[in-house]
Amino acid sequence: GPNKLAPYFEWSCRTFGYSTSYFDMLVFHEDNKALSDIKCPLNVKFINLGDKGLSKLIVNEILNNKTSEDSKTELLKITNEIIKRCPRYLVETKPMFGTLFQQFLTNYTHWSYTDPDIIWSNLTDWIQLSDMKQFHYISYAKNMDSGRLFLRGQLTLHQNIRQVNNLWRKLEYFKSDIYIRRMSNAFHMIKERKSSDEIFYTNFYSAEGWYSQLVFKAKFASVKIIGRGFDDFFREPVVLNMGKLSRCALDKTISECIDNSINSPQNKTVNSLPPIKLVPAQAHYDVEACKMFWLPVEVRYCIATAIYSKEAALLQDKQTGLKLVRVGEAILTTNKTWFINDERESRRQLHGSAALFHFRHWDDFISSSMAVEWGEGWDLSDNLASCMVLYLRADRALAFEHCESVRVKEQRAIISGISNLILEKSFDILSLSQGKGGEALLEDVGKILQHARKAGDVGAVSHSDKPEQPKHNVMKSLEERKAEKIKMLQRKKKRSFLRRGGRRSAD
Repeated sequence: GPNKLAPYFEWSCRTFGYSTSYFDMLVFHEDNKALSDIKCPLNVKFINLGDKGLSKLIVNEILNNKTSEDSKTELLKITNEIIKRCPRYLVETKPMFGTLFQQFLTNYTHWSYTDPDIIWSNLTDWIQLSDMKQFHYISYAKNMDSGRLFLRGQLTLHQNIRQVNNLWRKLEYFKSDIYIRRMSNAFHMIKERKSSDEIFYTNFYSAEGWYSQLVFKAKFASVKIIGRGFDDFFREPVVLNMGKLSRCALDKTISECIDNSINSPQNKTVNSLPPIKLVPAQAHYDVEACKMFWLPVEVRYCIATAIYSKEAALLQDKQTGLKLVRVGEAILTTNKTWFINDERESRRQLHGSAALFHFRHWDDFISSSMAVEWGEGWDLSDNLASCMVLYLRADRALAFEHCESVRVKEQRAIISGISNLILEKSFDILSLSQGKGGEALLEDVGKILQHARKAGDVGAVSHSDKPEQPKHNVMKSLEERKAEKIKMLQRKKKRSFLRRGGRRSAD
């Protein structure tokens, strides 16, 4: 639209500035005036397609002069209306990007689609040139999540060659007659005021499903899926400092995480990892084991191992089911054989560091608002001198704020917690003393409280009186956070069905 822009888009475009050595971000839009209000680095390039520009590109590629101009004009009108009323439709066009935007890609060896709700580290630390030459597709998954076999919508590098760029044309639902029928039906549902979710799931397809299967079955294609992203089902804060993306440990305060990131002697990169140790793996189609509940059952595909019950093993030696394997890296060769890295022999997963953080789950299901506080380090002339924290505040705001600002807020919150604890103990003492000297003791504790608040530092309270510092979310204790993490792991399977009926598709 002319004035619509996701509030976190600027978070993504600014952090992409770290990757200027290898990457540009091309942002295609149609006279979007909201882009003039944000600041992005030089490797983020805005390309104005003009009124109905995207619809024209899509319709021209689909129809390819197979219909009359009147029919093309009508389909252009329908497509444009669908993009405005059901923008989620665009996720099915992701595989088309190599041909849709071909005129803008002539100077690039690779291209990828992506999402706006991503914080980026310096991708040059996470990309191996040898991989880019060897594999037609390189897809970046969450850490230890490469066992679920599909091309991720957040970052999947495609070699910019004809075979790769035109593969989407083999998808049945992009054939002109089927496409016209689907779009006409979606347009009819818009007139009937159906919801965006219903329109999408009735007529359109996620690129992560059928397109991934098409790629895996293509005779020429070699694929690598790499776990290099943080998991948004966990709530630990993420620190971005000098292009390094790190995650807070459960038992650390945000201030301690910031210090660890700043004082780290060097950034961990793929070049510092041991050589990959490949072992053969078996891929299966399984509705339940693959844990891909947002995709059609026919395309739920994963690396899995057999499960045997004790009785079956003793009596019949028959498996009772399949279990998803946690995989750091998965490779599909041109002879259609899957291999995975043996993490026991070669540990290549860096759980505290990542190439990117796709925070969609935080945005969709946890936060109730957003806040950003850029700080002086984010002047574009000194873009790499920044330090930012992405975290969930106690007021449920999804916040992306300067490190020093977060540090000060956390210290104030800790002091406030200490102060409240002292005051609580004071009332306990007053009650126990039954008025015999308790008032004087309360007055003394009040002085300590006043001193702690004025000092503005945790050290204002003696170490012997200082309780354990609350971690991350200052309204929750460490024990509460540990219990919360356990519950989240238990609910993860149950909650994943929300992705099918949520506000956006998994792309």
